[in-house]
Amino acid sequence: MTGRNRTMIILAAVLAVLAGVGYWLTTTPASPPTPTPEPTAIVWDYSSATAQGLKVESITSTLALQVVNGDWRITSPVQDAADATQVTSIVEQLKKPTVTAKVGDNVSDLNTFGLATPSLTVTLVLSGANTAQQVLLVGKANVDGSGYYVSPVGSKTVSLISNSLIEPLRTWLTTPPIALPTPTPLVPTILPTDTPTNTTTLTGTQIVTTTGGPAVPAITVTTAITNTNPAEGTTTTLGTPGLTVTPAITGTASLTGTQPPVGASPVSTPPNAGPGASPAPSGGGGGPGGTTPEVLTPTP
Repeated sequence: MTGRNRTMIILAAVLAVLAGVGYWLTTTPASPPTPTPEPTAIVWDYSSATAQGLKVESITSTLALQVVNGDWRITSPVQDAADATQVTSIVEQLKKPTVTAKVGDNVSDLNTFGLATPSLTVTLVLSGANTAQQVLLVGKANVDGSGYYVSPVGSKTVSLISNSLIEPLRTWLTTPPIALPTPTPLVPTILPTDTPTNTTTLTGTQIVTTTGGPAVPAITVTTAITNTNPAEGTTTTLGTPGLTVTPAITGTASLTGTQPPVGASPVSTPPNAGPGASPAPSGGGGGPGGTTPEVLTPTP
């Protein structure tokens, strides 16, 4: 094999390798480059420290809180127990505030963001940190009011944090987070156990006694009244001796009168006694020649 042929073979092999590499590169996508993460913007990070106090100041008001015997208490403007839930939540956020946007690390004009004369100054007292006190300046709110511009005192770094952290601090200046009074538990009232009651039913006859007025003496008949009619030959007894009648009225009965003759009328004239006249009835009636009947008057 001549040198020329050998050269041709080597070139062909090199072309084949290049073609294979080119095909592999076109069919296999290249891996994207790993992005370099941007550093997270922070105001400060004291999340590992322990909060011992908090002071919020405005131009006209001051609120101070301090941990006393393990509990948060308000020391200014009043002396009272603090609402531990509210205070602990805000303090934990202040130890590492969440930044929603970073303005810059070397801002020369702090007045643009209201930080030259801050509306609030927040002082966080810590134990276990390299600095016992951390002071945060709070400036203006952003355009839509969703956040406030802040900067650590002595720094030119300006950040924007959520208003959910700043607004409670503003409210506490006028309404301190005083703990609600503990409700007094109700003492249950234990009722006595019911005692069985025996029921007795009485049956009988009710006797009603009525008291009236004074007794009235009975009526006593002492004399029998007898009426004898001579014309008819009958005798009528009007009363029986010894008969007692109630109610009591005592007296003597009296009967006075004249029995007319039989056949006579008290309003007519005697019958004609001349010839042809009817004979007088027997028995001594009241006609002519008759006998006048005897009238009996009862003797008392």
